[in-house]
Amino acid sequence: MLYLSGAKGTAPSAGWLAEAASGTGAALANARLLYPQGIDVDRDAGRAFSWAGKAAGRGLACAAANLGMLYARGIGCEQDFAAAAAWYRRAADAGDAAGALGLGLLHENGLGVAKDRAAAAGWYERAAAQGNDMAATALALLQLDGAGGQANPAEAARLLAGPAARGNAFAQHRLGLLYAEGLGVPRDLASARLWLGRAARQGHAGAAAGVARLEAGLATDP
Repeated sequence: MLYLSGAKGTAPSAGWLAEAASGTGAALANARLLYPQGIDVDRDAGRAFSWAGKAAGRGLACAAANLGMLYARGIGCEQDFAAAAAWYRRAADAGDAAGALGLGLLHENGLGVAKDRAAAAGWYERAAAQGNDMAATALALLQLDGAGGQANPAEAARLLAGPAARGNAFAQHRLGLLYAEGLGVPRDLASARLWLGRAARQGHAGAAAGVARLEAGLATDP
């Protein structure tokens, strides 16, 4: 969302804002997509929130997910986890993976909804099935902790493999630790170094420390 960073430089956006004021669904969607970080305008979180609300109110699922995020973080509005949950739920029910991820995070932490790690796992699974790597990684961590039942490190490793291969540094770090410890996968220090090294090269401090421990021949801690 461009309004949040204050980026500028695309001339057609001013015209789209004027059109959006007419209230057509397509125009509101364009304005929400283009204006949240300030394209051709100054940074304005309040207006980002306003456009997201208008588009979400007209049924745009990705706008509902964005509005949930703004409420959850208190960007352009007062922080309101209950409102965040409501908008995330609306987005998730419309098939939006980011909405399902957001609702999972709220359930895992008991923010605006009852704390329910089994429910969180269900929402993460729904988002992960749509290719959301953050959700797959969050679900893997719940599998490691045994949320809703017995810990399943093998399933956690399976869930982490895809995001790690696609470059998710957090997934690479956790997968590297599993290989180093032999949890859910055969112990394989070469694979541990590979995944920890990839995460470390992306600036993941924990992974860099893990590489150092492996090189020093010390046991790794999660």
